[in-house]
Amino acid sequence: MKKYLFIIAAAATCLLAACSKEKDQILSEESNVHLPGWTYISAQSGNDTKASVDGTTSVFTWNGGDQIAVYSGSSYHFSANLNGSYNGQTSAEFAFEGDIDAGRKFFAVYPASLVSADSDANESELVLRLPASYPLSQVQWNRAPLPMIATNAPGGGLDFKIICPIVRIMVKSIPKDTETIKITFPGKKVQGEFVMSGFTLGEDGIEADDSAEDGDDTITITDLNLTGWVKEMEITVPVPMGSAGAQEYFYVVVGAYDSYGNKISSITTPLKVVDGVPTTWVPGRKAARKVTARLPYFKSNGKTNRKVVFAPGNLVATLTKKANSDSDPLGEATNFRFAEHPYDALGDCDANKLSALGDFDLFSWVGASATYDYPADSYSKYGIIYPVSSRDAYLGNAVEKIKYNWADIFNGVTYPAGTWRLPNNDREGSDTANEWNRLANSRTPEGGGSSYVSAKSTIKDGDEVIARGLILFPDNYQHPYGVKALVNYTRSAMPASHWADNIITLEEWNLLETVGGCTYLPVTSARSRNSGSNTAYYYGDAAYWSDYSLSGTHGAAMVTNDVDYSTVSLTSTSLTSSTFNGAKSTDRRNGCAVRLIRDID
Repeated sequence: MKKYLFIIAAAATCLLAACSKEKDQILSEESNVHLPGWTYISAQSGNDTKASVDGTTSVFTWNGGDQIAVYSGSSYHFSANLNGSYNGQTSAEFAFEGDIDAGRKFFAVYPASLVSADSDANESELVLRLPASYPLSQVQWNRAPLPMIATNAPGGGLDFKIICPIVRIMVKSIPKDTETIKITFPGKKVQGEFVMSGFTLGEDGIEADDSAEDGDDTITITDLNLTGWVKEMEITVPVPMGSAGAQEYFYVVVGAYDSYGNKISSITTPLKVVDGVPTTWVPGRKAARKVTARLPYFKSNGKTNRKVVFAPGNLVATLTKKANSDSDPLGEATNFRFAEHPYDALGDCDANKLSALGDFDLFSWVGASATYDYPADSYSKYGIIYPVSSRDAYLGNAVEKIKYNWADIFNGVTYPAGTWRLPNNDREGSDTANEWNRLANSRTPEGGGSSYVSAKSTIKDGDEVIARGLILFPDNYQHPYGVKALVNYTRSAMPASHWADNIITLEEWNLLETVGGCTYLPVTSARSRNSGSNTAYYYGDAAYWSDYSLSGTHGAAMVTNDVDYSTVSLTSTSLTSSTFNGAKSTDRRNGCAVRLIRDID
């Protein structure tokens, strides 16, 4: 049995600093031209091992620009870039400046970035560094910098053999503004420094390590620069092989991130599924593992096919100064942010009277035509409309402006301009339903028919109720293994269903969120300020503002309720059944929650 020693090191970038020492000289396109004073070494494929991956035939081949490193004397020497005449070839000839042939020993490595010039080597130990990141051009479709080594003996050619398996990930529904994609194998070290002891060429490979530190389990794909939604893209990355008998690489997490490093969306996908059950990765250095990662999206307009994703939680602020409707009408709030979880409702009804300071997620809708408690020229910082903003209102009062660009209000976080917005009434398209109604109740997801749209539910941790609210399923939803069958999840069944119809555990919700791509709209209740009083509350409502109103003094909100939980609702004061209203006309002085959305196409 071979002995493996693993040394944990800081995550490396794709190009090692030491690689800057190499001479990037491009040889003539004529592969048989040898320059005086250079050493030329032939490299052959071995055991179906080459430098890149053909997505159809799974044949590995060399590509122009490839470099190898050979150990000669007491250090590694780097070849010039391979010229383009070898593109797609199984054999190639690499050129090295100077006479290095006599001192060759131990190992040769591809790609050269796996080692640095001063890396140690001996005949029984090999030190390699798997990169932390790759530019998209190196790993997209048929490209893969597959780690290989060869016995490096003077006067001989190099027969390269693979030392890592590869994972092919078909990433679907990639949002616009995606700058990087992060691929994470939870708890498994897939990048950084590896020291391999007792190594036998052709038999052993880089083996997975269970001692991953922060970042060691993630590979970042950079330089996407997406200005529009991309239907699909195949990415191929090398990883250490699994350990025999262990369940390696059980899941892969794929996430899309913008230029500021903010996550746009992500999905956790079983690497291999048989009959719906995730199975083990059978160790095999020469085999690729394939997985399809469907990043979640929600179609908010059936006419224009507009797609959005939801903010990770309700908009939350910290009330630092109470609004007083008499002598001091200006309230102040700071620390605008998203709730930690999509099911969080911060501030109970009493706290959200705005008579108590602290965190809250119920906002009044104030502005030029809100005459109840707030003057037209006030900056009521806990309202969802500012008198000065970037977008004309679609309201009864023509001078009012709606807060459209939310990118500049978040505490310590920067987003691209225009990132987050409130659901609107589709005035930019000719759809028959407003966005909230479509998102929560009237979508026809991929495949049509009676697919998952939304479902009322209760999340429990043991006997404790964590939240009641609406599960919203993405249009490309696939029900995760490990979650019980749900009921009343079609667009026709949701309005009449109840919070208790689907009682799920916190563990099941975590699977619905991470593997299923779902979001959650918790019951926050709703606050009503009747003539300045703080006495009326609607318990049991999930009430969420839109960015428009049906009159100059009323805002529109999506409101749904459960008569089994409360007999009084913003939707109706005398309920006989559970109700749903995608555009409830609501007094601006009322407090409803805010869940922002982001356009991704």
